[in-house]
Amino acid sequence: MKHPVLLLTLCLVAGACTSQPFQTLDQKLAGKDAVERKKLLRVTCLDEAEWPQKSSIPKGASIKQRAHNNHYLDSRVEEMKNLCQRMDALGDPEAEDKQDRGVLIRECADLVREKQKENRAGFAQHAARTQHICEEMLGQEHATSR
Repeated sequence: MKHPVLLLTLCLVAGACTSQPFQTLDQKLAGKDAVERKKLLRVTCLDEAEWPQKSSIPKGASIKQRAHNNHYLDSRVEEMKNLCQRMDALGDPEAEDKQDRGVLIRECADLVREKQKENRAGFAQHAARTQHICEEMLGQEHATSR
């Protein structure tokens, strides 16, 4: 009797520990209303902005190394976070500091081109994710590829 109960418990624990399948941005946005979509895009943009800094932390890095890396923000991270906030403000009717959509489209295009020039592992995918986020936030398909 002990073995079947132990086996059942182990199966339940193992099933609970399985990771969720990766979802693309399009899958995450599917079926969301405008408010949820805006919030999800803002969070996704800010997370993607931190990718260069997070990717530079070696696997197995100590807590001290991680804290040091988090304390000193890469200027590219700050620039993209600023762009994310300005793109997010486009959809906010009460925002004071709105910018022209065309200006933001050009800034996104420049940002994506700079990321594509990086010759480090993962930057091509990072540039593609950034471009997709810009297109979704600015409401134009292929807005940054012009």
